[in-house]
Amino acid sequence: MNSPVSRLYSNFLSPNLHAWIGFSLVLLALFFGLAYRVFVLQNATWDIAAFQFLQNHPLPPVLMNLLQIVEHASDRETIKHIFVVNIGFALLIPRFRLVGLCLLLQILWSVLCDDPLKQFFYSIASSPIDPSMPIAYPSGHALFSMSYYGFLMYLIARHSWPIFRPIWAISTCLFILSMGLSVVVHRHHVLSDILGGYLLGAVLLLIGIGTHMLLLHWFSPEPEAWVPRKLLRD
Repeated sequence: MNSPVSRLYSNFLSPNLHAWIGFSLVLLALFFGLAYRVFVLQNATWDIAAFQFLQNHPLPPVLMNLLQIVEHASDRETIKHIFVVNIGFALLIPRFRLVGLCLLLQILWSVLCDDPLKQFFYSIASSPIDPSMPIAYPSGHALFSMSYYGFLMYLIARHSWPIFRPIWAISTCLFILSMGLSVVVHRHHVLSDILGGYLLGAVLLLIGIGTHMLLLHWFSPEPEAWVPRKLLRD
């Protein structure tokens, strides 16, 4: 029997998928552990050291301006525009409707996780947060860049020639790291916020990739050749 239900059921029995879920849970544990360090223990050693280092070693103005441009790629207005573009992408190009849906999910997950988590962590703080430290855990910029742009590059790399895949991976990593560096340099976030955003963004990225693979396997009896058979077995 090769019905969509049986294929989906076999996917959930796959040991590789269990390992995928386990890795996501480890990242979540690190995310909440870092939050405990920031808000309950209120250990700001990393954050103070990073601020002092950047204060003693300022970046060149040209690089500061470049980082400012990178930062705009994950601000609220840009996310709204990206959301509208993805809706049009999903509605107007039927062939890529599934990809557009997955991209929209990445945006929604990132936005829905941002502000509620910030408010929650502030509510569990053991004492008032030092106002001189721009703590906003997790960083929405780091979260969105890891979740959305990481997923976008995953899609591009999967459909490109294998020789170009390392280039896409390196360029994506540099872009995501630049996003985190920008918000710290401009004192919008502390280092802990960035690390937390990366951890949660990595979880959402894994969820997005897994959702994309499962949907491909659900809607197509013969998935595309690049879908990992080790993860999605009949």
